[in-house]
Amino acid sequence: MIRNYLIELVVTCIPEMFLMAITIYMIANKIFDKKKILISTAIMGPIGLVVPKLPISFGVHTIIMMSIYLIVLISINKIEVRKAISGLLVCLFIIITSEFINFAILGVFRITPDKKELITQFYMIPSTLIYILINFAIYKLFYLKRKNV
Repeated sequence: MIRNYLIELVVTCIPEMFLMAITIYMIANKIFDKKKILISTAIMGPIGLVVPKLPISFGVHTIIMMSIYLIVLISINKIEVRKAISGLLVCLFIIITSEFINFAILGVFRITPDKKELITQFYMIPSTLIYILINFAIYKLFYLKRKNV
């Protein structure tokens, strides 16, 4: 059981939180601070793993995680509140979109992930790759344009 959590932390949570921090830095138009990004990723990764496992209603855990992420982004990364909120909403939309596309792909191949199986964690890798592609597009379209102006 603990092995599944560790694999989920390494395969999905930490990469998604790292990408989330980078996306929010791009949206806030801040220069990347590697140390702050790594610290916030190290804090947000385990939170993203533990909070959904709590015995609460489905939407409530999203609100709790977003609140904790806001606190981390504002206190550690020194991002303005307005930009942190808008960045989190954009990241939430990107994550939902990438996971929807991933489940559509899994549905085409008639794969139904089982939460108890170890291989289920690896079914989420395509959604992380889609998230990376969307982040790369945001970087190319918006962040580089702002830097060149």
